[in-house]
Amino acid sequence: MLLSDEEIKEILNLETGKLTWSDLERFFARGVVVYVDKNQDLVEIGTALAKDQATKISELLGAKKIKKPENEQVIFWHKKRQVFWVVVVTPWVVIQETDA
Repeated sequence: MLLSDEEIKEILNLETGKLTWSDLERFFARGVVVYVDKNQDLVEIGTALAKDQATKISELLGAKKIKKPENEQVIFWHKKRQVFWVVVVTPWVVIQETDA
């Protein structure tokens, strides 16, 4: 049975948590981290990834609303001990900066 968008959103919302960059570094090293801009809805993006909505994902990538983290950004996060909202949408680890 396929889940609806709302069911996926509900599941992802319940599975979202906070982690520090040091907790995420190993996933970055494996190339599976997707960074979501602070102005986007993390769960909405996770739902698009879970449903493999290629057109929407391409648009988000093109607009740089989601992207792979860059080395310069990663160094900053490491030094700052940045905290992120995180949700796993296998194989991706989807992250978004928090203000905490």
